[in-house]
Amino acid sequence: MAPPKKGGRRLRSVLPEEPAQNHAVTPAAFDKLAILDHVDVVTVMNADEEMIQLKVGDIVLLLPAKDPETPSQIVRRRPVADTAQNWEDLTYAHVTVDTSGEMSFLAPSNTSQVPVDLLESDDKVDEYKYMCGGQPVQAGYDEVWHAEIAAIRCDGADQCYVKVLWYYSTHDLNGQDVPRKTGDLKRFQETMGRMERIKLDHFTINELENVIAHSDLIQFSMTQLGLIPLSHSDVWSRGGTLKCGAARTDLEGVVKICLESGCALNREYNPGLHVIRFCSNVKCGHWYHTDCLSEKCQVEGLQALGKQIQPRALYHGLLLQEHHSQRYPLLARLLMSPIQRAPPHMWIPGSARHHLYPLSWETVISAARGLEWPTIPEKEQKWFMRNLGVPAGVSRQERQRRMEQFSQLSIPAWYRCPGCGWIV
Repeated sequence: MAPPKKGGRRLRSVLPEEPAQNHAVTPAAFDKLAILDHVDVVTVMNADEEMIQLKVGDIVLLLPAKDPETPSQIVRRRPVADTAQNWEDLTYAHVTVDTSGEMSFLAPSNTSQVPVDLLESDDKVDEYKYMCGGQPVQAGYDEVWHAEIAAIRCDGADQCYVKVLWYYSTHDLNGQDVPRKTGDLKRFQETMGRMERIKLDHFTINELENVIAHSDLIQFSMTQLGLIPLSHSDVWSRGGTLKCGAARTDLEGVVKICLESGCALNREYNPGLHVIRFCSNVKCGHWYHTDCLSEKCQVEGLQALGKQIQPRALYHGLLLQEHHSQRYPLLARLLMSPIQRAPPHMWIPGSARHHLYPLSWETVISAARGLEWPTIPEKEQKWFMRNLGVPAGVSRQERQRRMEQFSQLSIPAWYRCPGCGWIV
C-alpha cells in the first residue's frame, strides 16, 4: 500500500539529506511561509467535531503507511472521564498524634501479595480502525507514528504545514539505514522495551491534515519526578535524542545515574530489568540502582532516629500507621514508600516478566510528601486519584483500579543514600 502522498514519515534512510518527495513542501519553501505558534483544527479523533489546539512542542499522532486519505473512524485510546468528576471540593483536616513517651514504630508489611490480574488486565484497549480503499484496516497502538511539532507555518491560501520530529521504536531503528552507531547507542537500544520510543532529530514536513490527534505517548526524564503509573499498552519515552550526522549517530540527553565510581551497572538504566531509587534531598537528588545500595535500614534504626529521620515524610508516615492506620491507610503507605522505578515483576511477585516498562508511583508519593503536616486531606481516596498525575481523559474506574493496585503493594525495604545519608 502506498505511503501518504502529502508528507510522509521517512524512507529507509534517516540521513540529513532527506529526499524532497518525502515532504509536503520543500524545507526551503516551508521556511518562507508565515510562522504560527499554534493552530486550531478538527481531526478525525475529535468528538463532535470540536476544535483542538495544536502548538509547537506538542506530541501528536499520525497514521502509518497504510494511512488512508480520509479515515472514517478512529477508536478512542482511553475511556472518557466521568463528567461528574470533581476534584475541587477536597477538604483538609489536622491530624493529631500522641508522641509523648517512648514511640512504637510498626514495620512495613512485606507479606502482601498483589493479584497478578491487576497487571495482566492492564488497559485492554481497542485498535485504531479505519477505512482504506473501501476496505477496513486496523493498526495497533505500537504501530501508529508519534512525532513532536517543531514548527507550524501557513501559506496565503490557509494551507498549514507542520514540521515534525519523529519518535522511533527499537524495531524502527533496526529497519533504518542509520549511520554507524556509537557504543552508547547500541547499549541504549538493547535496553529499549517494545512500547518505548526515542526521538530523532530527523524531520519531515507534512500537511496539517495528516495529524489525527494529540499523542498519548508518556514522556518522562531522569532529572524530574514526573513518571505516572504506566500500563503495558502505554507508549513511553525516557528522553534523549538521536543525532544523525553524515558519519555516525550519537545519543544525546541520556542521563547517567548511580555512583560515579563503583556502580555495578556502568551507570546505565534498563527500565525492564533495573530497580532504581531516588534520593529526595534537594542537595543530592540522585537515582541509584538498588543493586548498588548496601546499607539497608531496619525499623529499629529508624526508631532510634525518631524526628531526625530524613525525609521527614517517612517519620509522618510511621506516625500515621501507628495512630491512624484505619482512617488514613493510603496516606500512611504513601509517606512510608520510597520513590522507586521498577519493572512490574519486581513490584509484584508472580507477575509476568514480559511487561518490560518502568512502574512508578512517584507522582502521588511526591504529592503526599508535599503536604503541610499535620494538615492532610479528609478524603484520602479522592485525593489519591486526583494526584496520580494520569491524563485528564482517564476514567474514574481506571484511577480506582490504580489506587487498589497501590494499596496492595508491599512497601519495599529502605536503604540509606550513600551520598547524603537520607533514607531512600
